[in-house]
Amino acid sequence: MRKSLSPDASTLVLSEARLGIVETILERMEFVMKLRGWSQSEWNRRAQIKERSNVNKLLKRLEANPTEFPGDAKTLQKLADVAGVTMDWLALGRGAPLAADFVIADDPLYPSRPGVALAAFLMGFPRQAIDAVLAHQLAGPDPGPDYWLQLALLERAKVAPAQLGK
Repeated sequence: MRKSLSPDASTLVLSEARLGIVETILERMEFVMKLRGWSQSEWNRRAQIKERSNVNKLLKRLEANPTEFPGDAKTLQKLADVAGVTMDWLALGRGAPLAADFVIADDPLYPSRPGVALAAFLMGFPRQAIDAVLAHQLAGPDPGPDYWLQLALLERAKVAPAQLGK
């Protein structure tokens, strides 16, 4: 994973587009599963594709012929939507997988917090939950990554019900 620092070297800028070079649709699909921590069947389930082994079949066909997509645009759109990536990136490799980069400043008070925020971003936590973790202040020293992870999980749980009401 490559990270780039801004010119003042105090801000970490991470883009999922910089996480790896993925040239074929097969590599991009594998990248999405690794990024999200999903198995083939989990991605299939989340995309609500009726045939339970569809992602598996697509990947096997892509291994045999990596230059031709063996499915239809509707299926690919469902897979892109549920994974939170753009259709252009998944299908054609154009642009970045996501619309925006994730920017986080160094945190001298709580050095373990930026790593947890980065992990939460990569796991697809809502930005609102990550921002709440980054804004959280304590009276004492850095409590460590386990504390920040528990806080991130709590903040994610708070955001989920609010999003359901929309």
